[in-house]
Amino acid sequence: MNRSGPVRQESGGLPKAEPEREAERGPLLEVRDLRVSFHHDGRTVRAVDGIGYSLGAGRALAIVGESGSGKTVSARSLLGLLPPGGVVESGSALFQGRDLLAMPAKELRSVRGNQVAMVFQNAMEALNPTVTLRRQLTEHLRWHGICGRREAEERAAQALSDVDIPEPKRRLGMYPFQLSGGMRQRALIAMAMVTRPKLLIADEPTTAVDVTVRRQLIDLLCRLKESGTAIIMITHDLGVAKALCDDVLVMYAGRQAEHGATADVVANPLHPYTAGLLRSSVEVGGADKPLRPIPGTPPDLSDLPPGCPFQPRCTHAEPDACSQPQPSRSPVPGREVACWLPEVGS
Repeated sequence: MNRSGPVRQESGGLPKAEPEREAERGPLLEVRDLRVSFHHDGRTVRAVDGIGYSLGAGRALAIVGESGSGKTVSARSLLGLLPPGGVVESGSALFQGRDLLAMPAKELRSVRGNQVAMVFQNAMEALNPTVTLRRQLTEHLRWHGICGRREAEERAAQALSDVDIPEPKRRLGMYPFQLSGGMRQRALIAMAMVTRPKLLIADEPTTAVDVTVRRQLIDLLCRLKESGTAIIMITHDLGVAKALCDDVLVMYAGRQAEHGATADVVANPLHPYTAGLLRSSVEVGGADKPLRPIPGTPPDLSDLPPGCPFQPRCTHAEPDACSQPQPSRSPVPGREVACWLPEVGS
């Protein structure tokens, strides 16, 4: 039984969503005013502070920012996978009209790994080194009651084939340490996709792989998107966002700095932080372009400066304006930017 809805399987490829699936009414996921805090030793850290976005079937959103900006926490909170001490303070995350943040634990477990799946960072740690791929790819198919043992193995082998792992049936009997780094990363994606989820959250899947494997992973994720899967890509690399994602949400210090269509944001960044990320990014073929790192370091989230948290690192900051609460402005149609002086980012 396939709980992810009707699909048509094309020979040797990913399952294709039926037209009615691709044209689902309204956004597949709509996140509004998400706020997540951690409480420890009398300190409160606001890791995510009021972000929001929507995502439709067959679309991809990049959540971009430096380490510690709140990218991973924002995604894990949707699935009830926050580390100890993490609390969702407010907000909603409507997935097909149901609020993931308000779901009872049992109901959320039926969604997690089935309709919404996540590819975690670091394939060697995310895969169990003592268990074969067969067991790791089939156990949640059977746990969710999607199919029996024989069909689960067939679907697991097909999932490995879909992510371009050769000899998939033989690989099912292997352990993670017997695979290359690129194969382990693809196996993680296969594990997430074996239930044919509607939404895939990929947390830095291209980190710590070489350029060739990086290109292969991006191509794979593009094929998944074309098959109708919605994707949230968590990354610090705007190059990955440009290659895969329709829209981008830039986060800084847990807050939303900029949001808009990827092509528009890359061509004309409106927030100084977004512009800084672009200037400090390495691009293939751009060896002659000097890198200009963003000065300073990210702030302590338990002791943020007043107003804009990027103010101490911003070369355009004006104390009177930037010490005020951050605005949410739309100086250009379809764009949101939290800056009093958005034109300086361009």
